[in-house]
Amino acid sequence: MRKKLLLFVMTLIAIVANAQDRPDILQTCKYFKDGYSCLVERMLLPQETEKEFDELVYGRIWGVISRPSFSVEESVYCVRTASGYKLVMRRAEKNIWYAARDIVYDRIEDENSIRFERNNVRWEDVDLKMKVSETELFITDNQASAIKQMISLAVNTSSPMASVIGLDGETTVFFHNGYAAECWSPQDGKLKQLIDITKAMKEAVQKNDNTIIQEILPQVQSLTKEFQKLVLDWAASKSLDIAI
Repeated sequence: MRKKLLLFVMTLIAIVANAQDRPDILQTCKYFKDGYSCLVERMLLPQETEKEFDELVYGRIWGVISRPSFSVEESVYCVRTASGYKLVMRRAEKNIWYAARDIVYDRIEDENSIRFERNNVRWEDVDLKMKVSETELFITDNQASAIKQMISLAVNTSSPMASVIGLDGETTVFFHNGYAAECWSPQDGKLKQLIDITKAMKEAVQKNDNTIIQEILPQVQSLTKEFQKLVLDWAASKSLDIAI
């Protein structure tokens, strides 16, 4: 018992140290990197039966997917319609991970513990029959352009090395033009601002209130400039390498 407690404390210290030292950029990731992520995206993003599916396949849909540890998963993405741009928010009825876990894992109990072991059910065969709510908010061309540019720069300045280990929190995935990058519960810096803007977008869609989008535009534009600096730094370093 004492050894387990010591191991937990050492792991917690490592997590805190890692969180303090992590770079203030997103971690590059893949859309379908594992079964759970694939299931979330299958439930919260347009599928083949929807008219927006081609927009997603060809990278013309951009947006955000939130995967909390315990509460429900959500997505907010932007599509262009004949009437203009609109934000679409989808929210699962209950936590997808826990609902799926009971299907793809077997619960095994003994006198001292409870554990879950992977069974033969494939993630792609999981059909939760779960209700997913959907709300929409039309936004202006300028609003859509500003938010799209911010997400584009955030994704394109990401790094596969910008990882962080965490316990309970929320993974947020940003996608644009067929690429994706994520972060885990940032506490400060550019990524915290990015998450705050994401939360405001969700609130705007839920309340059908475009004024909330308009109010966050200065923050969006300011953060876009911060990500733009990363692009300029990268370009300058590459130019220096070439010169050398």
